[in-house]
Amino acid sequence: MRQILVITLLFVISIECYSQQKQLDSLLLLLKNQTKEDTVRLSLLNKVAYIYYSLDPARGEAVSDAQISLAQTLNQPLMLGEGYLNKGINLSAQGRNEDAFPAYNKAADIFSTNKKEGKVANVFGNIGIAYSNISNYPKAIEYQQKALDIHMARKDSVSVAHAYNSLGVNYMFLSNYPKSLEYYDKALKIYEQKDQKKSVAMTLANIGLIYNRLANYHKALEYQKRAYAINEEMDNKLLMANTIGNMGSIYDALDSLTTAREYFIRSYELYKSLGNTAGQARGLLNIGMINQEMKKYAISNDYLNQALHLFRSINDKTNKTITLNALSENYMDAPSSVWLPGDNNRAYRLKMADAYLQESLGTAREIEDVELQSFAWKDISKLYEHQGKFNKALEAYKQFTILRDSIVNDSIKQEVTQKEMLFGFEKKEALIKADNEKKQTVAAAQVRHQKLVRNITLLSAFGVLLAAAIIFLFYKRRKDAEEQKKEADIKAQVAETEMKALRSQMNPHFIFNSLNSIGDYITRNDISSANFYLGKFAKVMRMILENSEQKEVSLADDLKVLELYMQLEAVRMKEKFSYEIIIDGDIDVENTLIPPMILQPFVENSIWHGISQKNGNGKIIIRIQKQDEMLNCIVEDNGVGFDPVVAEEKTETKRSLGMKITKARLDLLNKFKKSKASIELVKQVEGVRVEVKLPLELSF
Repeated sequence: MRQILVITLLFVISIECYSQQKQLDSLLLLLKNQTKEDTVRLSLLNKVAYIYYSLDPARGEAVSDAQISLAQTLNQPLMLGEGYLNKGINLSAQGRNEDAFPAYNKAADIFSTNKKEGKVANVFGNIGIAYSNISNYPKAIEYQQKALDIHMARKDSVSVAHAYNSLGVNYMFLSNYPKSLEYYDKALKIYEQKDQKKSVAMTLANIGLIYNRLANYHKALEYQKRAYAINEEMDNKLLMANTIGNMGSIYDALDSLTTAREYFIRSYELYKSLGNTAGQARGLLNIGMINQEMKKYAISNDYLNQALHLFRSINDKTNKTITLNALSENYMDAPSSVWLPGDNNRAYRLKMADAYLQESLGTAREIEDVELQSFAWKDISKLYEHQGKFNKALEAYKQFTILRDSIVNDSIKQEVTQKEMLFGFEKKEALIKADNEKKQTVAAAQVRHQKLVRNITLLSAFGVLLAAAIIFLFYKRRKDAEEQKKEADIKAQVAETEMKALRSQMNPHFIFNSLNSIGDYITRNDISSANFYLGKFAKVMRMILENSEQKEVSLADDLKVLELYMQLEAVRMKEKFSYEIIIDGDIDVENTLIPPMILQPFVENSIWHGISQKNGNGKIIIRIQKQDEMLNCIVEDNGVGFDPVVAEEKTETKRSLGMKITKARLDLLNKFKKSKASIELVKQVEGVRVEVKLPLELSF
């Protein structure tokens, strides 16, 4: 995989939105017919200049200059401010963010003088976007916060949502994912309430990028596809190009290189048709790097050189540094056969790589990006090795190690904290959802009961002659109400049981012990073990949360979660136990369905109450067998065992909580499916065997 994924985050331009090409064609026709230099023409220029930012920003800049000139001639200060704002937006769309600042500042001064606070806030929002485009995220947050304060004071909800979205983008660049998600969630609720489809699509795409950074690629792809569907419906080509590029980065992360390249090419061609220089540059860089991964060095070099030219022209220092590093790797790694005559001299190619790396390191230092500096030093060390300068290679690698260790130590500690916060947030959401379902079920039963009483009261007015019929009807409806209430109680019981099951699965001891283990690895500077453990921990927590939303999951998925859990506990307990999973050959694990995490409490009991108390190592065996129309799931250990009498006396203790919840789940399963699911606890000569019998369910 390549070092850095080049992705596109989506901001909302904080001024009134117009439709795309169709409205532009209509306005251009009106503008052509309106030759008189008056306020009507000035208004048309204002609208055309804005629409061009997403279709042809170079023409948009020219139209905004014409708007500024006419506004000055007609002495129209507000339209003059709009002209400078339009100019800034079109310059920024071309990647000329630093050129946009003077135009934005003039617009802000004009609107402030004329006490147009809403317009001042719009300008601040766009200044924030420009700062973000040049990687100055603290400054971007400062201006977005200024815009947010003004919009909130004016109670402009849509503009407040725009500011929330932009703040979410900047906090994401700073790797503060919980805060970023908090702002995106606030923005999305407002956009959906106000039916702002374009902004909904932007925010969905940005949430997808959060999941991309958290390595949840399938969920990231789901959000990008939802965003793309909305953009395609609106025929918004700029946003389509953005989301297509983001999907390409996700496919790259999934190692689907051919698919990723196709998406990057589609994205680049759309940007090119729109005249969007910054988008074209990112597209060229992505195509170049994906070809480098595929070892198509000649093609890669061509795209990377085009990208470098564009990044230099728009002064995008971050992406310029990434491009320089990629070019140096081509010159070092590509065989002589791919180069043209004159370029295939080994010494010349290493000299070119050296020049690129020195410029890359200098630029990374200039923008104070420690991660990019570390990448440059790593490639410089590689270059010295190729040149036979081994002492210099060692010194360069030491520089890489120093910088990389500082990044890793800080980022792992931050990632542990953030993942704990995110998992806590998702757990809270799951519990709230289950609680709401319970309340809604009970409330619906109460409403039905109230309607029943009212109907009976009305029917009683018909008199004694209908008494027999009324009594019969009352009896029948009361029976129906009792059945409905019984059903509601069962559903409420299901919701409550599922909440308890989720709490038991998300055992706080397991979470805190895992986090402590990761912290211990970090303290001992065992970065490799910390990364390995953190990756496994994140995966098992995510799968538990995802599976908990389902009534049934495949046996394969459930065993995968269980195996990850046992791997983590085995590492944490210094391999005190081993495990084995045995599945009968006639069981289709992909299509056999079981309730999620039904065996986990028994595995946990085996580890904590059986093997951890044992002198020496232990073993856990999980067997999955088919017996008639039932699935027999066996958890067996060779731990210290238990006393049946003592176990019966401690049924309310923490040790038996998982079994109690599992029994409740199976009781509900038997009620709904008329099955004979059961649990049997068997004491052995050494250890305990638990047999969980479930109805055999297939997905087809």
